[in-house]
Amino acid sequence: MAKDENNSDTSVNPQSAEDYSRRGWVRLASHENQDAVSDFQQALKLNADLVDAAYGLGKALKASNQSAEAAQAFDKALALLDGGAIEDKIKADMLRGLIIRSRSRPARVPDQVDAGETVSEEASS
Repeated sequence: MAKDENNSDTSVNPQSAEDYSRRGWVRLASHENQDAVSDFQQALKLNADLVDAAYGLGKALKASNQSAEAAQAFDKALALLDGGAIEDKIKADMLRGLIIRSRSRPARVPDQVDAGETVSEEASS
């Protein structure tokens, strides 16, 4: 768990935009999509320039089948990148690729296999 300088658990009691964003990613990984949406939105209220939160919001909205809202969040993340929110060009380019790919893919149903993905080595032989 993330701890702040006072050794308090920031995942339980977020103190900053970054804390909310981190907790949003944890919740998204746990399929707590609506809670993740709330955390990413709070992160963006505290820091409207946090690319990580805008991207996470897009992912959480998409996972909640809110495609139009997800597209807006992905567009915001791309606009932040285009505005220089991340100075490291390699990191910015990698994140841009992830955002574009997330924006263009349909929402994934749990246990769904993408076309061309191999389920197992046995299945491919």
